[in-house]
Amino acid sequence: IRSKEKEMALKSNFLTPKWFLIKDTNDLIKASKALNNSGILKTNSLGYDGKGQYPINSTKEFDSLNIDLSKGYILEKLVKLKKEISIIITRFNYQKYEIYEPIENKHEDQILKFSKIL
Repeated sequence: IRSKEKEMALKSNFLTPKWFLIKDTNDLIKASKALNNSGILKTNSLGYDGKGQYPINSTKEFDSLNIDLSKGYILEKLVKLKKEISIIITRFNYQKYEIYEPIENKHEDQILKFSKIL
C-alpha cells in the first residue's frame, strides 16, 4: 500500500515527494490545489508504473478520469527525475528473502522498460 510505504519512508528519514491520501472528490480538489493543480494520481494499492496512474494538470480533468476514488488513491507531486531505479526484494516466507540487483527504469512511449545497472 503506497500510503504505508510513504509513511514508513518518512519515519526512516527518507525524502518523498509531497503526497496526499485521497478518499473522495473533496480530498482530490484540496490536494490538487496544494500541488498547484498538478501531480500524479495513483492507486493506493495494486498499481505500478503505468498501471493505476493518472497525470493531473488541471481540476477540469477530474470528471474525465471516470474512477471510483473510494477505492483508495494518493495524489503525489510530480518530480523531475534524473534517474529512476528499482530494487526488488521478494519474501518467500518469514525466513527466506531474495534481493535482486538494482535495475534502471526507463519509460519509452508510456511503457516501462528495465535495464541492468552496471
